[in-house]
Amino acid sequence: MEEIWKAIAGYGGGYEVSSIGRVRSIARTVQTKSGVREYRSVLRKQSEGSHGYLVVSLSSVGKITTECVHRLVLETFVGACPDGMEVCHGKAGRLDNSVENLRWDTRAENIRDQIRHGTKRTGATIGKWLEEQIRDVKRKLASGLGQTEIERMTGIPKETVHAVKKERIWRWVNV
Repeated sequence: MEEIWKAIAGYGGGYEVSSIGRVRSIARTVQTKSGVREYRSVLRKQSEGSHGYLVVSLSSVGKITTECVHRLVLETFVGACPDGMEVCHGKAGRLDNSVENLRWDTRAENIRDQIRHGTKRTGATIGKWLEEQIRDVKRKLASGLGQTEIERMTGIPKETVHAVKKERIWRWVNV
């Protein structure tokens, strides 16, 4: 399959997404308060978000946003998400964001796909960590360890570690 690149809407032509799910910035010259700044074309690093899907950080007018790669691919190559629909991955799984592995479909059909493919997330895999694991995370945070290091040590995604640190989740668990 030939890789095709298209501009991502909403980012002023600063980024492109490919038909196989890669994201890159575009070489450009930008006028800033302190003068002219040159940007070169670079493949953007993707990481696995706490929900298990690949995400990428993009910037527009000084604001950084995290975007799900699968949505960028579908919106760019297929069109806007129809009402009542969501992204569905094919048999290749949630880390394959090629346009051939993605489609818009209903929530019910997405769940049926996840069951059929054996990728339905339940229990601890969706962030319902055991309290003892969260106590361990809180101890590691208190000792000064970074979120990425804690993720490496515990297997708990750094997005979840960050939410624990900011007390958005698991507030009631004491160290």
